[in-house]
Amino acid sequence: MQHVDTVGHITNELVKRKQTLERFEKKSKRYAGWTLCTSFLFGISISPLTQKGSSSFSTLLLAPIPLILLLCLVVLIGQMINCKKKTDKKETDFETLRQECIDRLTEILPDHLSHEEKEAYLNEMEQRFSINLYFRS
Repeated sequence: MQHVDTVGHITNELVKRKQTLERFEKKSKRYAGWTLCTSFLFGISISPLTQKGSSSFSTLLLAPIPLILLLCLVVLIGQMINCKKKTDKKETDFETLRQECIDRLTEILPDHLSHEEKEAYLNEMEQRFSINLYFRS
């Protein structure tokens, strides 16, 4: 019964970490998209200012829309960097557990399971959760 608990616990932990990683990856992509859109809008909003020949910083401070977009851009870049760091940490945590699971697969899976049952478990992890337990990458 100890092996079943271990397999179930490790499977749940792998799935949980994979879902957390995917959630952070999506969040990171959203921040990148919003940053790109905001920078595009900022570029459009300052183009009339640069065409007039008044490209000084004081002119930028007088125009409210470019100033607001610039502030949003700074905040979004900070959020994007912070989210990317968190995503990298989540990916490292997931990969560490996945590789430990691969290394200890013979210890984790019960001995009474046939080769086909073990193969079915590995296939299910690959198909349902996109977690490859066959090879280290």
